[in-house]
Amino acid sequence: MEKNKSTFCFLAIGHCGAGKSALSKLLTGNQNIVSMNSTQSVTSSISYHKCLDQTAKRWGYSLNIIDTPGLDI
Repeated sequence: MEKNKSTFCFLAIGHCGAGKSALSKLLTGNQNIVSMNSTQSVTSSISYHKCLDQTAKRWGYSLNIIDTPGLDI
């Protein structure tokens, strides 16, 4: 009998250059997510990323990330 698997959805919010997209890239295993070391916002719109491989499922949970543009406050 297989266990019920849960999905966790994270909303990445923070200042420009905080590493929200880099975290999304790391956790989902999606190398197509654009991230770079910058103090200006690289992400221009809200994007949704699902885990692509077993990297993000290693604890038996599926991870989904909502990546947002940086807050400039």
